[in-house]
Amino acid sequence: MKVGRCVKMSKKLTFSLSHRLTRNGFTLVEILIAVAIVSLILTIIYASYASSIDTMNYTRKKMDAFSMVRLTLSRMNDEITSSFFSEDSEDVMFAGEEGKIDFISSSHERIFKDSKEYDLVEIGYFTEPEEEGKNLSLWRREDGTPDDDVLEGGEKENLIEGLEGLEFKYYDGEEWRDEWDSKEESCLPQAVKVTLKFSEKELSTVAFIPLGKSETVKE
Repeated sequence: MKVGRCVKMSKKLTFSLSHRLTRNGFTLVEILIAVAIVSLILTIIYASYASSIDTMNYTRKKMDAFSMVRLTLSRMNDEITSSFFSEDSEDVMFAGEEGKIDFISSSHERIFKDSKEYDLVEIGYFTEPEEEGKNLSLWRREDGTPDDDVLEGGEKENLIEGLEGLEFKYYDGEEWRDEWDSKEESCLPQAVKVTLKFSEKELSTVAFIPLGKSETVKE
């Protein structure tokens, strides 16, 4: 009798433990659902992180591009302000169009004291179509050995991409003009307005030339 009771109790205990393990464990379906939920959460977190990184990179590129534009405008202002002209020399001239400018500038700085370099330098600014797309690139030309052809020679440097337009205006003391030729005018313009046109905005600077006309510029 005691043996029978022990067998029955053992069976009941085994069934109870098995029932508890079944109730406390996870089924395969529950595990798959949990994995799917965790995967979804991780996907959302990664997408948010990737979006934040893309936004940061885009903002950084925009800031770098804007900084480059500001530096370029400042450089153009300084070089145009230092424009040089002499009626005694046919090689020294200032030729400006609406979208292109070439001139002699005294802004050149010698790196070495005894180097065989001129204090004057030929400088030109112009645009060319980009290889891909409809935008323009701003180019700068510099020739450290001025000669009888101020419009050619030297080395070219690509400064800015993504331009929609480049505009120069030349002030003669009374009005802004689209062109300037120092050989015809026998002088430099009093000021030059430079405008870089982008799809979102336009940025400008006005370079006042000390050696140009002395009338007061109209705002």
